[in-house]
Amino acid sequence: MREKYLKILELDANASYQDIKKAYRRLSKKYHPDLNKATDSEDRFIQLNEAYDYLINPRPEAAYQTEYPRESEFELKKRKVREFYKKRQEQERIQRKEAILKLTKIFNLLVGLILAFNVLLAIDFLLPSKEISSAITRIEKVFNRRYYIYDDVYFGEYKLRLPIRQLSIEQPSIIGNLKITPIFSKVKIVEYNGLLYEPLYSIYKTFGVLIPISLLLGLLMFAIAPEKDARPFLACVIMMILFIQLLIFFRVSEG
Repeated sequence: MREKYLKILELDANASYQDIKKAYRRLSKKYHPDLNKATDSEDRFIQLNEAYDYLINPRPEAAYQTEYPRESEFELKKRKVREFYKKRQEQERIQRKEAILKLTKIFNLLVGLILAFNVLLAIDFLLPSKEISSAITRIEKVFNRRYYIYDDVYFGEYKLRLPIRQLSIEQPSIIGNLKITPIFSKVKIVEYNGLLYEPLYSIYKTFGVLIPISLLLGLLMFAIAPEKDARPFLACVIMMILFIQLLIFFRVSEG
């Protein structure tokens, strides 16, 4: 039996105690199921442990076979290893599920705030507009690097972004009539000198489609079971839409 176990450890008959330990360390790393994904790595790992146990703690062969029948011991170790990995996989599954649920709670809060923001945007657009009269107080040229791309026309505190040179400040006596949203005070349209002017970029018009998309995706996300992987994905999409909306709202939008 010794010769058989030495062969499992890839040793010859003259192998010393230190040779056995070195061979076991080398082969156990090579065939450990966590590192070796081959189908027979688990059986090979069990055989290595059995061989090492026999060679390091030698006993009379008859006694070994009587007290620890070779086949039953092998099957016992095999079953224990399988139970160990099965238990660990179950623990990893539970931990992964708990992590997804924690992440989902955070996403739920963020998406809830995003939906509230979009609902306010929708209400702001649908409510009757405020009407304000004001002359042009200043015009700022906006450049993209070296290129003159559009004008920011100010009617008092309200800004209207327009293509270049559509309005001028040469006639300060002309009064413009502005329609302003009641909640966020964004310019919807301006009547000036008998003509109507709309903002070049508007979170309500040019990018208004983002509002219903955000609302629909948010409702879809809440309709999906919390443990589903699609929830974090939808939440990420909604947050990307929010980033675009905030960019328009605070940087390139009117007002």
